[in-house]
Amino acid sequence: MNPFTTSEIENVYANYDQQSYAMLQEIRTRIYELAAMNDQVGSIEESLKWGQPSYATVKPKSGTPIRLDVFDEQHIAIFVSCQSNLIARLREIYGYDLEFSKNRAIVLAKDKPLNFTVLDDCLMRALTYHNT
Repeated sequence: MNPFTTSEIENVYANYDQQSYAMLQEIRTRIYELAAMNDQVGSIEESLKWGQPSYATVKPKSGTPIRLDVFDEQHIAIFVSCQSNLIARLREIYGYDLEFSKNRAIVLAKDKPLNFTVLDDCLMRALTYHNT
């Protein structure tokens, strides 16, 4: 059961600067679109984890939760569980295309357009993490 209301999640998004808000909304939308395109991905539950919007697969629990947030003044981030090996695997594949923070996040510059050719694969790997 989701203890957070949509309005509480929307309030978190509303507190981001305009550029961060727009980019995070693009990623949020893409998570739902990718989940709908793949029968292996369970339904998505949106909640707040550590004050960050979080997207977890349920029924089946096919993926590792994805959290979205501002990383610093110039960056946003896509966070995943630091207990997973997902960032290490993505670093091997996309080490020249993406910036990472330790074993916990993909870090994206706010002054560059989102590259969904790469991000779609990263997000899908998170959404199907337990299936691989």
